[in-house]
Amino acid sequence: LIYINALFIFLSLVPHHLGFQNWYQKILKTVFYLFNLPAILLAVIDLEFYEYTLRRSTADLKGYANDFSQQLSQYLLDFWYLIAAMLLIVVFMEWLYRKTKTTELSGETPLLGQVVVFIVSIGLIVIGSRGGLQARPISTINAFDYSETQYSDLILNTPFVFLHSLQHHSLKELNYFPSEKLSQIFDPCKYESNNDTSLNQQSFEAKNVFVIILESFSTDFLGSYGSNKTCTPFLDSLANHSTVFKNMYSNGSRSVDGIASIMGSIPNLSNEYFIHSNYATNNIDGLGSLLKRKGYETAFFHGADNSSFNIKSFVSKAGFDNYFGEDEYNNNNDHDGSWGIYDHKFFPYTIDNVSKFNEPFIAGLFSLSSHHPYKLPKDYDLSNQSEYSEIENSVRYTDKALGQFFYLAKEKDWYKNTLFVITADHRNYSYSKQRNSDYSFKIPLFFFDPSINESIVVENTVQHIDILPGIMENLKYDLPYCSFGNQLINSDRHEAFHRYLDKFVLIDDELTLHYHHGDKFFFYDHNIDPFYQNDITDDLPKIRKDNMIYRLQAIKQQFNNSMIKTTLSYKTRQTAN
Repeated sequence: LIYINALFIFLSLVPHHLGFQNWYQKILKTVFYLFNLPAILLAVIDLEFYEYTLRRSTADLKGYANDFSQQLSQYLLDFWYLIAAMLLIVVFMEWLYRKTKTTELSGETPLLGQVVVFIVSIGLIVIGSRGGLQARPISTINAFDYSETQYSDLILNTPFVFLHSLQHHSLKELNYFPSEKLSQIFDPCKYESNNDTSLNQQSFEAKNVFVIILESFSTDFLGSYGSNKTCTPFLDSLANHSTVFKNMYSNGSRSVDGIASIMGSIPNLSNEYFIHSNYATNNIDGLGSLLKRKGYETAFFHGADNSSFNIKSFVSKAGFDNYFGEDEYNNNNDHDGSWGIYDHKFFPYTIDNVSKFNEPFIAGLFSLSSHHPYKLPKDYDLSNQSEYSEIENSVRYTDKALGQFFYLAKEKDWYKNTLFVITADHRNYSYSKQRNSDYSFKIPLFFFDPSINESIVVENTVQHIDILPGIMENLKYDLPYCSFGNQLINSDRHEAFHRYLDKFVLIDDELTLHYHHGDKFFFYDHNIDPFYQNDITDDLPKIRKDNMIYRLQAIKQQFNNSMIKTTLSYKTRQTAN
């Protein structure tokens, strides 16, 4: 309301005496209707249009302009009642507007008083347009803070969604392949029916799941990943009892990418983060949502400000009903003065709260201390600090806090029936300057099950978005869902893909494909040419090249079209079909 009426409010409050003149009142009224009528019209259109798009209208609506103009007469006949509703609203608006008509006051209002009112009002307008005093202005994804995913559009309103979308880029629908061939090359919904034998032969195992996401952890820090100078003695010891994925890639380069990829199996293949994009309100099959179908209690823990990067809103969208952040922790004595609560304080807090849950549960924990400016608590004992850089010391600190986390967890009844998944949101890039660009996406991944206590090393190429189907694979999940990733163990697809600057990248166990704008592509053998110095495109068999190119094109097409058509989840895909 404030965005739409900003000019009207400004002209009404600016200090002057013109406001009592009839001609000025006519200008104000014209401005009022000029901005409010289109907004109300959008809302009225969505009373019917929503049924076809399954989301409130965004700037993508302009893509329907040609079809709309051609079918205008038919629309007017079919949806006459929307026109009637619009007219009724306008009549009511006019009646209310006349009720608030400005009349001239006796005497003059002091200019100083007008200025004070103007300044105070502008301050309130700024606060109101942000949606409050929180760190980030509200956006469409904040609707998930207040409801289940399926009800979020009732909390939103069309003018807000439309205006919000204007500052973001829209994806273009792609048509590399017809739908039948597209699903054969790449299909994000891998379990199309309950008759799938791979589902029927399984018996679901209701283990607890604990997903631990470590801020900015690079494989270079870990001795278990070949580093000569390990900063992670605890994680390295845990590797001796875990399934370790040696060729693991993140799907993005920022925390918001990592959270979306891990918790929702959504890669970043656009030039905007999903969490902040026009498509943030699309339904998804998140980790929490899938396991709630099996009666799981769900919670996410992150010691930062509750509005940080809209992570709280996204994990709520992904099905996590309980959120524990800086607000819930409620003790500024343990704040690092920068990002939030120190890891060694927040990790035990997480254990205490998880232990109150009913089993089975799924919990997510996102660390924060291994992040610039790398502040460490003054009273925390970390030996030989001078031998390491500040980045390395922050990683050593978090690794030690993680060791304490597991020490406390071992004493809990739920520990032995829990699958622990440990990964990073993205790399620390200062460690990647002497490597190729794709190396900047390599991160660790551990699957640790105390009841198995077995060491397995997996050399296959995997990625963030494989974590969700990997967990479902481990639990022998027997319900259909959609995911852009593959199973971690039993898949015949070993790949990772991401977008980096102006190119799309597809990596398998042998080759790396760089796909540039304008359909220019280059192939490299990353096992013998890690710095991508020799393009081997001309040396490869045509079928090998075509298979990778088609695969990446199909992934891009499924990504763009699923976003646009709101078919990211199994339910919405079935509804659309």
